[in-house]
Amino acid sequence: AELEFHGHNDFGLATANSMAAYRYGCKRVNVAFAGLGERTGNTSLEQIVAGYVRMYGDPGFNLKTLSQIRDLLTAEVIQIPPKQPVIGDVFSTQAGIHQTGMRRQEQAEGGPIYLAFDAVVVGEEAAEHSVIGALSGMDGIVAVLNQQIKVETGQQGRYSTTSRVIKYIYDRIQEAYDGTYDSEHDALVGQRRTFFTPTEIAALAKEGQVSRGHAPVRVDTG
Repeated sequence: AELEFHGHNDFGLATANSMAAYRYGCKRVNVAFAGLGERTGNTSLEQIVAGYVRMYGDPGFNLKTLSQIRDLLTAEVIQIPPKQPVIGDVFSTQAGIHQTGMRRQEQAEGGPIYLAFDAVVVGEEAAEHSVIGALSGMDGIVAVLNQQIKVETGQQGRYSTTSRVIKYIYDRIQEAYDGTYDSEHDALVGQRRTFFTPTEIAALAKEGQVSRGHAPVRVDTG
């Protein structure tokens, strides 16, 4: 007889229990895409597949279909939580120290050192790695701005973290999220609550160039 494991996620341990069951003798594990199932759901297919590849290597799974299945499920059945492991928006970061790690891993030998796996593996070729918010640092601003310059002009942006324009953008972003103090109501008001878009970052770059006494241009050497 062969053992088979059927897990539910009532304590958030469905994937961990299923991986352990497989490792210690069960020949099959029951799964459902995105963990859809009774109560809190079943073991997630995509998490088991990703975990298996990480622990035992890829036996030939077509992992790029995961994003396609997610899109179909979202369109026809149910909205997938934005931070769902493996198939959610799990490749974006706004924290400065994390964005620095993302930038350094681009040159790292042996592949990603910050992300669990490359977005391309699961069919997310266009996944954005940096979003600009209150916690963002200069590395994230550089990444987003240089990419936006390439989109607008076809030329790779050449900004760096030492650019005074990048410092200008960083300061304006912090001001936007700090808001202003309203003495009448003894409260901060006007704080921004959304991420900055790439086009807004590019516009701030032009402002920064003007503030330095230069005509606004799209590509800066930093």
